[in-house]
Amino acid sequence: MLKGFLEDDSIKNQMSKKIYHLIHQRGPITKNDLLHLTKTKQTTLNRFMDDLVHSNVIVECGYGESSGGRPPVLYKVNEKAAYIIGIDISRIQTKLVLVNLAYHTIEQTSFAMTEKETPSIVFAKMNQIITKWISEYNIAWNQLLGIGVGTVGPVQREEGVIVKPEAFLAPRWENVHVARQLREYFPVKIIVDNGANSAVVAEYSQYPSYENILYVIGGYGIRCGVICNGQLLHSKLGDSSAYGHIIVHAGDTPTTKGKKGSLSHFATFGAMVKEWKQTINEERDVTFSDLLYELKRGNPSVIKIVEKAAYYYGIGIANMVNVLHPELVVLHGHLISESNWYYQEVVKQAKSHLYIEDKSLITFSKGTFGADAIAIGAAIQVFQSYFG
Repeated sequence: MLKGFLEDDSIKNQMSKKIYHLIHQRGPITKNDLLHLTKTKQTTLNRFMDDLVHSNVIVECGYGESSGGRPPVLYKVNEKAAYIIGIDISRIQTKLVLVNLAYHTIEQTSFAMTEKETPSIVFAKMNQIITKWISEYNIAWNQLLGIGVGTVGPVQREEGVIVKPEAFLAPRWENVHVARQLREYFPVKIIVDNGANSAVVAEYSQYPSYENILYVIGGYGIRCGVICNGQLLHSKLGDSSAYGHIIVHAGDTPTTKGKKGSLSHFATFGAMVKEWKQTINEERDVTFSDLLYELKRGNPSVIKIVEKAAYYYGIGIANMVNVLHPELVVLHGHLISESNWYYQEVVKQAKSHLYIEDKSLITFSKGTFGADAIAIGAAIQVFQSYFG
């Protein structure tokens, strides 16, 4: 079975895993292309390929272009050989996806994170959903490669613990042992990371030509994931929200972290709602949904507030780009999705504050996976973990 093959890290199995990984990344692919990539002998490659085909972990999938003789056979991984589950635990909702080895979604579901969604409630719901999927698709433990979780940080990745998040509405989310609690029900590999890291991994799988990617999630906080030279950057503290505390205006107003003039103070949902309440002198509890409604109605005061947020958001992103030098910048968040005007304004301000002259060297995008990026990225991280 595939799982046993991936778990085998013996020297004897290293080349087989390397070939399999290349086929997964580059497939459909010919033996000739694999020869150039692996720099092995034809007879050696044929032996490994025959074993992989016989084990049904890779399959023939048609023919490539002929260069004069018989057209070459194309190979790809058997995407039905195993399953992976990805989970996104955020302030707004928890989303679960069941994907195959091509990262195509087979099942997905979500539920809202309200004041009642304490860890015990959330884990009970997740366990019920996963158990249902395992039963419906008759998934054996050796067919489930693992469960990946992208969540609000800070996160202790090695232990799989949510440390002290700011965003959850429900109590008791400090020091939550995510990996340990999931493993009590599901004896498989569990990978836990910040959601922004999971999201940038998902986008990287779609844009392998980009070796440097910045993924920015704007909402009730600002979280960032970074791919640098093809590698995921992990902060030592496991906190992807730190990017939100870069200084974009040397003012006198402190943020919740004690910093002055930070990006989070100007560009988060809470900052916009707070300014709107002060503008309209409203005592009642207005929400970001109320503000978004007024934005769509064309309320001038709301447009002015959101335009200001876009200005500082663009400055913050430009600062990140000037330091990290990404080729691709992916912007995600509810306001980015709902308002193309806001997205374009943020991009315009970011580009206007970049120090490089040729702005075409950097591509801005809303991304490929949208709201599914974190959950799918978490599943991808599980698969990648088998290859070090």
